[in-house]
Amino acid sequence: MEIPKGVKILGHKYSVEIKDRMFLREDNAGTACANTLEITLAGGLPESRRAEAFLHEIIEMLKYTLQVDIKHEDLSALSEGLFSVIRDNGLDFRGAYEQV
Repeated sequence: MEIPKGVKILGHKYSVEIKDRMFLREDNAGTACANTLEITLAGGLPESRRAEAFLHEIIEMLKYTLQVDIKHEDLSALSEGLFSVIRDNGLDFRGAYEQV
């Protein structure tokens, strides 16, 4: 997946940046900030890990903005599961209603 330079989430346009050597902790592949409208992903990741981290940060911003009460561990499981289903099945939701 080619990570876009920006993404709209609930009407707000977030900038998306990939930074090399961003994180000291190995288990942190990205961050997101609703105040600055920024998503930052760690460079040097395998493509699948970076794509899943991107989905994870999008869900983080949905959680924050919509004030959904979900533990981070559950959010991580949800983003990994959704990523797997979407990727493994080549799902593209554009125009899906036309197939009904």
